[in-house]
Amino acid sequence: MLWLCCLLLSTITLAQTGNYVFSGGEAANFGTISLTTSTSWGTARTSPQGYFAAYGTATYTGADDTHNINGYVKHYVQVANQGFTFPVGTGSDLRALTTSGSIANGLVVGTAWILGNPGSTTDPTDGTTHSTSSLGTGITAVSTVGQWDWVVSSGSAAGVTVSVSIPDVSALGPATQLRLIGWNGSQWVNLSGSSGASGNTENSTLSGTMQSGITAIGIGLSTPPAAGTIDCAQTQLNPAPVSGTPGQVVLVVTVNITSPGVFPVTVSGSGMSLANGVTSVTATSTGTKQFYIPLDYDGSTLGTLNFTIGSAGSCSANLTSPPKQTVSNVWTLSCVPTVGPALK
Repeated sequence: MLWLCCLLLSTITLAQTGNYVFSGGEAANFGTISLTTSTSWGTARTSPQGYFAAYGTATYTGADDTHNINGYVKHYVQVANQGFTFPVGTGSDLRALTTSGSIANGLVVGTAWILGNPGSTTDPTDGTTHSTSSLGTGITAVSTVGQWDWVVSSGSAAGVTVSVSIPDVSALGPATQLRLIGWNGSQWVNLSGSSGASGNTENSTLSGTMQSGITAIGIGLSTPPAAGTIDCAQTQLNPAPVSGTPGQVVLVVTVNITSPGVFPVTVSGSGMSLANGVTSVTATSTGTKQFYIPLDYDGSTLGTLNFTIGSAGSCSANLTSPPKQTVSNVWTLSCVPTVGPALK
């Protein structure tokens, strides 16, 4: 037993004086370690990563932009609802992450701040990049500044409150529209609900609730829901679908916009479905606007087409009626070739 105690104390001293943990290793912390003793703390970032590992109530103090762990930190939860602050960063920039709230006893979770565009920077844990164009409901953009790798080694982190210190993302959008997002293996999903950040500048805080299956955490933008009223009488399908002949048509919808934002779109009936990956339309200003929504028609018997444009309302259209032919005014332009300097 005496030998074991000495070994643990030796491990803590090693973590303070030998400030790098090699691939596959862990430097255990059972007490308090001050990061101010050195300006160089780091771990191997390639798989298998190295970890500074804190057990239970163990902590790292003195974290700031000069004193942080350039690599991975792990926490072994030993009592239910035991939160922890991970002092991770780049070595010259602290990007701390804190867990709190509902935390299961026995959860083992690690993280590191990974600088760079998630869409082109490989996550060491899952060995992939995380496309910034694969967006879940309500998320319209992903920050390309960086991400936090999220590594659950034991237990489930679902329901844990996660708060992060963000970099300057003022170019991404206003604080009210920022969201903590998680990569679920196929897309970035909203972890913050309708809550924004404390600000959009360096060291502002952003929080969310963890979900199962998340392997990385990022900063996203959510455009607020739009408001308005749909004018069902002005709806058009162009061209008119021919029953039994599959193809693509465009649903033209007129909406009186009272509050700019995003309208989720749903379509059903008559073999119609949303096409080209469209799931919503965005209004950038108020007033009467037309939206052009591509639909795929599978050739089914035409009947009733139903569609909903967010809070603007829903409409039903009878597609068994014969289509109307429309005549449009067309400009006939008298053009002449342009020569000389105008072509430069």
